[in-house]
Amino acid sequence: MLSEDYLLKIDSSYIHDFKKILCYLSSRTQFNLTCIIVDINIDNVGKPNDPNGYPLSKTSLFGIIFLSTCIVLVFLLCIGWFAVIYYRRCIQYRIKKKLRKALQQSTQQMLAKSPIIIFDPDDKDNNYTDDDPVCAICLESFKPKEKIRKLSK
Repeated sequence: MLSEDYLLKIDSSYIHDFKKILCYLSSRTQFNLTCIIVDINIDNVGKPNDPNGYPLSKTSLFGIIFLSTCIVLVFLLCIGWFAVIYYRRCIQYRIKKKLRKALQQSTQQMLAKSPIIIFDPDDKDNNYTDDDPVCAICLESFKPKEKIRKLSK
């Protein structure tokens, strides 16, 4: 039987497929094969490569940088927008809180000015026109000797 030696040079990106072929051939035939893995991108040392093994061009690098810059700018714009919305909500909250406090103080001042009367249905000086006067707020009848506050009109 004659034995021949073959020399085959293959790119390192195809080594996985080549190993499959070798396994298949070695199971079918007997021959000696010497493999030398050669890196075809030796002249591109230091340059970035894409996943397929092809060197990236200047336009594709520019596209990647431009896209990254756009993404960062959109992200910063969103953060700025949320900061403005948060600031406006804080100001609105402060204004509402200030208005509630002012309303509460004015209500207390008006109640402090209105006189407290002790209800007596038998009093001759009462200004009641009804036989059974009721509270305008809670709609309950007044009881004798109950303290009530007379509100201004």
